Parts: sequence; C-alpha cells; structure tokens
Amino acid sequence: MKINTIATLLFALQASTASGFAMMGPCDDDNIQTDDDCTAFCKDLANGMKWSGIMKGPSTKITECNCTFQASEAQIRNGLPSENEYTCTRDTPKDPPVTITEDCEQRDISDWPDCKAECSALAAGRGYAARVDGGEGNISACYCTYGYNRENSFTCNREPTPPPPMPVQRGVRCSESGISDQDTCFAFCTDYQRTAQYVGTANGLLKCRCRLGEGGQVDFECDGDQDSYLRSG
Repeated sequence: MKINTIATLLFALQASTASGFAMMGPCDDDNIQTDDDCTAFCKDLANGMKWSGIMKGPSTKITECNCTFQASEAQIRNGLPSENEYTCTRDTPKDPPVTITEDCEQRDISDWPDCKAECSALAAGRGYAARVDGGEGNISACYCTYGYNRENSFTCNREPTPPPPMPVQRGVRCSESGISDQDTCFAFCTDYQRTAQYVGTANGLLKCRCRLGEGGQVDFECDGDQDSYLRSG
C-alpha cells in the first residue's frame, strides 16, 4: 500500500498546478505507526524536495504524521507546485488503568529504596510518584502512581518488624554515642530503624533525634558539644 500511495502522490504532484497538493487519510493505510515510519514515508514522498515533518503522540504509537514539501525553483519551473502536504492520522486505543494491591513481601519491599525501585520499574520510563508509610528502613506501606498521566497505581502493605530498643533516651551528649555530625547521626538512627532528624549550624551539630517513622515520636535525642556554648552566650 505504501508504494502505491507514494506513486499516486508523485503523479499528482507532477500533474498539479501551482495551487499545490494535499492528501489526508488514515496512517494505517500506509502502515505508519511510529516516528520512524513517518520519517521514512515522508522522505520517500519528498523525492528530492525539501520537507519538514511533525509527529504527534508517543514515538511508538503516533497519532498523526504530517509532512510539508517545498519544491525548488527549478522544480517549480518544471511544473511542480511550490508547496505540498501529506497528513495521516490514527487512533491509538488507550489501555485501561492498572491497579495493583498486594503484600509487599511478594516483591521483597521493606524500605524506601525498595519502594522507589519498584515504582520506577513499573513506570518503565513513563514517570511516577512514590511515597511510603513508616520509617524509611522499616515501612508499613508503599504507594505509587505511574504512567504518562499517572493513571496506574501500585500499593503494597507489610507488617513492620518491631524496631530494636534504643540504648538511651534523652539528655545525653552525642559524643557518648559516637555521633559527631550529620552522617553519624543518620547512621546511628538507621541502625535502630528510626528516622533521623539532624539539627545543626555552620559550626556543626546541635542535636540529633531519632524518630519512630517520619514525624513520629522521638525515641532518642542527644546534644552536640556546641550546645552548651550557644546557651552560655
């Protein structure tokens, strides 16, 4: 069908007047489904003329292929019109939205990196948004929406493992627990499956807190060495 269409169009171009030639129809008639199909078809159809193309829709399932051809002065003198146009359109059936709800253990999801990685894999490059319930290293749920329009959703739930007890509660120096900066604060809280909250200034650590989940209760809090100096000033 593609060869017949090109031959018909070329004949029409050669026989047309200066008013130009335009053709429209379904892309399936010319077996045009992708960006590459559109480019190849327009290039063949141009037959030496300058051309520009516009493709609409996903690159693998285009909804429109449009090319405009500009004849040279020599081609116009030989009877070709100055401008010609080819346009085809196609319907792309939309897949129904996907909704997945399951146990997080089915996909070995237990923390924030696991949740984010699973959402990214499901999105397959189409974009996604992800969030979790519970501490980053011991989540109780993973949620994400993905797709071109975030039309698909994935949710999994799990029973979080009880976090280990904290060695101390409050009113201690951070140095007693080996905490001296932001990195050691985060590492300490992560070891106990808590979410870290670092408070500091340009001079260094003021406080390190370990919370039970994002925004949850504070299970541990220590003071940095500069804390007393700031209060005394």
